[in-house]
Amino acid sequence: MGSVLLVTIPPFAGGVPFKTRILARYLRDLGHRVTVAYYATISDHPDLVARAWQIPSLVTGRRPGVAKGLCFDDFPSVAIGCA
Repeated sequence: MGSVLLVTIPPFAGGVPFKTRILARYLRDLGHRVTVAYYATISDHPDLVARAWQIPSLVTGRRPGVAKGLCFDDFPSVAIGCA
């Protein structure tokens, strides 16, 4: 089967992550390779987030980052930093 990218809110707690986990498992059971992508908030991933006032600065030169990992115990994930 093919690959599926699920895009969601941070998958750590609450109803949406719970339903996303169910969908990810269902798609995997159908034979798909599932990856979960979500935006990285400053409270969960401060190293990936660049505040709006930091981006144009020549001093800090911060940019939003990206990190690969696992979510829902065993699904590949990509956290995408925001500004």
